[in-house]
Amino acid sequence: MESLILWSQKTAETSGIEYSFQAKAQLDSAVQILWRLLVKVGDIVKYGYSIYDDGSPVIGKVLSINHEGGTLKVLDKHGEIDWFVTSYCEVINGS
Repeated sequence: MESLILWSQKTAETSGIEYSFQAKAQLDSAVQILWRLLVKVGDIVKYGYSIYDDGSPVIGKVLSINHEGGTLKVLDKHGEIDWFVTSYCEVINGS
């Protein structure tokens, strides 16, 4: 009987942990969806943890938004057109 009680306690604890991970994943997904709706053409964005050869952050001005593909077409500081994955971007100066 004691082993059955211990088993049920472990199952309850594990279920709570799994639920917490699922809830966090759902919240993260909702935040990304909201962020995608808030970013606008003309915003200045920083791309993830990437850096240029000179050590400066990778930034660009948003030229267009591909909502279905989850990407942003940007003009970077070197005058090059590039595509940034939206989920790795942070708006640093809204238009």
